Amino acid sequence: MHDRHVRRSALLVAGLCLALVTGCAGNAEKKAWKHYAQELDPAVGHAKLDHFIHEWGMPHKRIKLDDGYACNWHFSKGSRSVGLSYFVSVGESHAAYDDLTLFFDDKNVLRDWRAECAR
Repeated sequence: MHDRHVRRSALLVAGLCLALVTGCAGNAEKKAWKHYAQELDPAVGHAKLDHFIHEWGMPHKRIKLDDGYACNWHFSKGSRSVGLSYFVSVGESHAAYDDLTLFFDDKNVLRDWRAECAR
């Protein structure tokens, strides 16, 4: 009976810790996205492709669209692992990255942007 209670307690603690760590990762993603929003929203309609190439280097992909093109930058942030071990090991590992797609018109002016941030 005592062993069963200890195992249940360990699983509950492991689950709560994993939920807490996952919540922190969600906050890091929101913070990264907010950073890009503060930088890119004011640039829409004004900034040119050359500015972003100067800041971030050449895009990894460039796709021609009917009314301009899309450029994609992928910034690897390594990998993240979270885990907890007591009686039972619980954990996960995933790539951490920022994936930015900027949309430009035919005159190289920023029209819109999208970001995916994984932490």
